[in-house]
Amino acid sequence: MIDKEGIALQRRQVLQNYVAMLQTEPLYYRNFGVYWYHFKQILRAAGFNQDHATILGDYVEEDLVERFKDMDEEAFLPLAMEEAMANFQMNDQSQWQADPDGGYVFTLDQDLGR
Repeated sequence: MIDKEGIALQRRQVLQNYVAMLQTEPLYYRNFGVYWYHFKQILRAAGFNQDHATILGDYVEEDLVERFKDMDEEAFLPLAMEEAMANFQMNDQSQWQADPDGGYVFTLDQDLGR
């Protein structure tokens, strides 16, 4: 059984792995689709910023963050990671991403400018 400290270390490692991907390929953020801005806030709250990856500046789309504000991190992270992995596997880094509500969301993070 993993204790709380072990879970925190695993979480930190997972977040560091995503930051490493964003350092290598900043456009990887598009794979997160509608989940990107909330995921970005989780990365920033964990201490990651533009010193770690250019894309991790202050810019967010508040309406997209607002959609997930009531979801706890344990529920949110698997959704965000599943979306990112599915889009990565399909090589879909389009700025237009499917929304869980059935629509589409245009993702353009101004910290990267594309």
